[in-house]
Amino acid sequence: MWGRSDGSTRPAGGYCGEKMADCARFATFARSCAFVVNVFELGRRDSHVQGKLPHAWMRISLSIALLLVAAPLSAQGYIGGFVLDSATKAPIPCTVVALLDTAGHAVARQVTIDNGAFQFDAPPHGTYRLAFALWDFETLLAASEELDPTTEHARTYALNFRMVTDTARRPSRAQYPDSASDAPPKPLLGQGNVPELTSALRNSGQRDFSATFDVLVDSTGKAVPSSVKVTSSTDPRYGEVIEKFLKGAKFKPARLDHHPVCAWIRGEDIRTQIHSEVRRVQAYP
Repeated sequence: MWGRSDGSTRPAGGYCGEKMADCARFATFARSCAFVVNVFELGRRDSHVQGKLPHAWMRISLSIALLLVAAPLSAQGYIGGFVLDSATKAPIPCTVVALLDTAGHAVARQVTIDNGAFQFDAPPHGTYRLAFALWDFETLLAASEELDPTTEHARTYALNFRMVTDTARRPSRAQYPDSASDAPPKPLLGQGNVPELTSALRNSGQRDFSATFDVLVDSTGKAVPSSVKVTSSTDPRYGEVIEKFLKGAKFKPARLDHHPVCAWIRGEDIRTQIHSEVRRVQAYP
């Protein structure tokens, strides 16, 4: 991830941050217009985290914002938009978005909210580009462009993130110390926080189970239940166990500039072994 020159990070709303008010402060394109804020928040309340996010509401609020900010109510421009999955067209919340200068330094960065939206104040005159990042995936860069304090634009960014396959460039989550300013989320596996196998699995004769999963972890370390997905497993019954486990599992939330933020865990492997001599279960993140 990229460090900010001023050491600050804007929070995000919903499961992307701690306070709804923080979301309203940075995600509203026309902050001087309370009507735009109300439309934006109404769309967010209707969607919550059910997986059916209100594209129509966001298009309406964005259109209203663009019309109103054109009036001389505020001299501050903005750079914003929505981050979507290029294949499914679904919003990608909790994407880290950075505004980079020509030296590659992040002059501002934040995490997208529930509907994939983000917004920065327009920067001083210069050449900039947007960068989009998810932990364990290749960073994606938009084209460079000239910006200045009066710039006003909001765009849709349909992205196709590709996982980093080179293990040398994808360090283990355990390698991030607690003092690191930026760190990915990670499971807190231990007593009371491991998958509990069913008697059918224990008596199946199989002693080694594994699965791969995706989960969105909010800024408090809780899984967003609707995001949990087991993408593969050695036994369908084990996949069901892992799905149930993840929905109530404990995680250490991701950090951005030392602040807890929401983040995805994608393509993560978990493995459970039964040691017959002591009937003990071990889980590996």
